[in-house]
Amino acid sequence: MTGLVIIDTPALYYRAFYSVPSSLTSSDGTPVNALRGTLDAIATLATRLNTTRFIAASDAAWRPTFRTQIVPAYKAHREREDKPGTETPDELIPQIPLIYQACTLLGMPVGHIEDTEADDVIGSVVRQWDGPITVVSPDRDLLSLLSPDKQVTLLRPRPRGQWEETTIHDLPELYGVPNGQRYRELAALRGDPSDGLEGATGIGEKTAAKLLAGYGTLDNVFEAAKRGVKDHGLSPKRRENLLEAEDAVRKNVEVMTVLTDLDVGNLIEASATITPNIAGLEDFAQCYGVERSIGRLTDTFTSHAPQKAPPTSWADEPMYAFDLETTGRDPHTAHIVSAALIDMRTHETWEWLIYPEGEIPAEASAVHGITTEYARENGMPRAQAIAQIHQVFAERTPACIVAHNAPYDLTIFARECAQYGLALPDFFVIDTLVIDKHAEPFRKGPRTLDAVCARWGVSLDNAHDATADARASGLVALAIADAFPELAQLSAEQIHGAQKEWKRDQAARLQEYLRTRRNPNAVVEHEWPFLTRGEH
Repeated sequence: MTGLVIIDTPALYYRAFYSVPSSLTSSDGTPVNALRGTLDAIATLATRLNTTRFIAASDAAWRPTFRTQIVPAYKAHREREDKPGTETPDELIPQIPLIYQACTLLGMPVGHIEDTEADDVIGSVVRQWDGPITVVSPDRDLLSLLSPDKQVTLLRPRPRGQWEETTIHDLPELYGVPNGQRYRELAALRGDPSDGLEGATGIGEKTAAKLLAGYGTLDNVFEAAKRGVKDHGLSPKRRENLLEAEDAVRKNVEVMTVLTDLDVGNLIEASATITPNIAGLEDFAQCYGVERSIGRLTDTFTSHAPQKAPPTSWADEPMYAFDLETTGRDPHTAHIVSAALIDMRTHETWEWLIYPEGEIPAEASAVHGITTEYARENGMPRAQAIAQIHQVFAERTPACIVAHNAPYDLTIFARECAQYGLALPDFFVIDTLVIDKHAEPFRKGPRTLDAVCARWGVSLDNAHDATADARASGLVALAIADAFPELAQLSAEQIHGAQKEWKRDQAARLQEYLRTRRNPNAVVEHEWPFLTRGEH
């Protein structure tokens, strides 16, 4: 479950300022690009996370006194000579109070605490909130908040409207450290030039991770350096550099440590009863020419109000089965040849055959039976087809999208949409490959769609036809729900989140098996429901 959401508001509005066209202004010429971009991002988050329980963290001081007393150079290089004490572009300055005014009209509590940064408000809320919490920020420094005793997810905005979720379970693979405390020590060793923090010369992220993995803690790394130990990459030159930088690195740790004891109880309490000021928001929207953004935000917060009880079962939600036939096996390069989406309640079916831009490889045609000639004669242009598929999705979400081995189909679909500037709508995913493995983890035999259909008594007469495969995956999902009440009782949001953990565990077990039995270097992809990296 999402629980509470806290936003690193300055990070979001800086990102919006540089990514949304600066030509956007109100009727009186006030820039509104950062305002519009930030409001749209909040609406997207409310829909994606299916909650309106938000807190907006604010910078009361971007160079707090307690940090500059430790490291006077902290962010000093960002100060503008013409305006000491600020790093903010002129066009952004008038938009910042408007962003917080919109948050207040929305009913969202704003965390603005004297002589602290937004990170400190976030750290205090995370520490004092008892439950799942999502921190929205592109700032990697907040990875330091990931700890075993807290259910924290860091949600980072990525290019093309994507979002990257990171939990404590991701840290070993991503950075080679077990928790947020070790990540902070890694960052201190590496340094952060963007904040004016110098690390140890010659110690980059990978070397810092190797040292911490070998010696356990930063204290142990320095102790080993003083004793002249040579293990874990601790060469004589690195020992020398570490000892020269010890004071700076330890100060980095102090500066990078966010406060956790600020008085934020009122913010947490207020977030439970967010009520938009509709009239105030409408006046605000008209005044600054942001009617579309405010309208979307108001609609989103109304429809995702926390008082609305979630459905008792994902199987009772609107469910659409989805499948693609493509030009190849690699989801990062393959293109859609045919697609199907089926409403599992009404059985309404949408089908697409796409006119290829190049040749459909013979090996792909041998699988699904669609040749280049047939597609060119009977298909529609790619841009038109992708736009139609996207529109059908958008008009029916949020809902449950069912697919077998969903990351393959959804990664291709997302990539094709991004090519034409189309952001994916929000939806929950039911992956029959993942839930089948979770339901019966020790069942022997393949887990291909035809094998899974045979297990659950679903007829699949025309395998590798998009419509047939989509319908079969939808029926398999319903069959598993019938057989396993403990899975069926989960809401769409709950089973979507659970599948990420199930997929991670399944991939880890398979990887261990392959490394033991076949290939010691085998790597099994665990990302779900989208793949962001190339195949291994």
